[in-house]
Amino acid sequence: MKNSFLFILAVCLVFASCHKSHKMTGVKASYILELDTGHRALAAKMRDQVKEIVRKRIDYLDLDDDQILIKDSPRGISLTLLDVDTSGNKWLKTNLKSVLISDGKLEFWETYESIESIAVLIKVNDSLGKINLKDSLARDSARSVAGKKEIKHSELEHALEEKFKADGAKLQDNFGYKNPVFSLLSPAIMPSADGRGQTAIPGSITGTALEKDTQAINNMILRGRSLSLIPPIMKFVWGRERPDRKGSFDLYVLRSSKEGMPALNVTALKDIHREVNHEKNEISMAMNPPDAYLWAKITRENIGKCIAISIFGKIASAPRVYSEIPNGRSSITGNFSMDEIDYLVAILKSGAYPCSVTLIRDNH
Repeated sequence: MKNSFLFILAVCLVFASCHKSHKMTGVKASYILELDTGHRALAAKMRDQVKEIVRKRIDYLDLDDDQILIKDSPRGISLTLLDVDTSGNKWLKTNLKSVLISDGKLEFWETYESIESIAVLIKVNDSLGKINLKDSLARDSARSVAGKKEIKHSELEHALEEKFKADGAKLQDNFGYKNPVFSLLSPAIMPSADGRGQTAIPGSITGTALEKDTQAINNMILRGRSLSLIPPIMKFVWGRERPDRKGSFDLYVLRSSKEGMPALNVTALKDIHREVNHEKNEISMAMNPPDAYLWAKITRENIGKCIAISIFGKIASAPRVYSEIPNGRSSITGNFSMDEIDYLVAILKSGAYPCSVTLIRDNH
């Protein structure tokens, strides 16, 4: 691979219970991670950085030193954990793999208001709806003349016209055909103040969808981009599962730089810990001076607008900015459980990986 060096990180976890005989039994889980350092000369340094970050994350499990073994291996790094008890922490048992493979990125994004993003999605929805209708009529018309040896263009046009007259009204009434986007995505709208129509709900959420529909919506957004209906700097990102609607996720609309980057990417924090505010768990953090200066600038320039906070690629929250934040201190809320917030703090405290890390084998 040109100008790229891949490094394999082998991760082996052994879950066991120690009985009086001191024999260990249980489930063995192993992961293979691939590190793309970008250049061979950086491989050794980044490998050491990844080892240090992994050790910090493992400290989150509150294990003794004799339960942790990290060493170099011919293919990368071998990590073995002995006697890890997750029986009392259902969330950790489900998400233990994420402790190792999460990129650790904490990003702050400028956003679009819902009234702007919904207007764009209406164009995508209408365009794809017309394509659906045309494709359906074309398929049916082609089948209706398939018995002929030769189909003239004029005959196909005539078949299309006749099919539209016969079934066009029926298809027009089919909400899924006409509205492929909004048949899956519930737009963020509410009744208008005068009661005569609907208006966008203020904020950066453009709509809500069931998890099973998110990929189909992503595909339609990609088609919208290919049709040049979506601005290049408009980025659609799903949030975390809604606490009030199981299986539902909000779709946020972010404003990137021309290079597709967030307004602020924090790779290391001065301080981060969990706090309880009004009986809700939240993450309290303090940024290092360079990031704190940029954060003050961002908040100053976005007063009255929403800033989306992304943790490991998912939006945790998108609060509206009411004043400049000059000291680099901020908090993240998002209906976190205590187990989840402790996990997020542990990963963010350990820092972001210095290179791309990909899971290529999972034997758990």
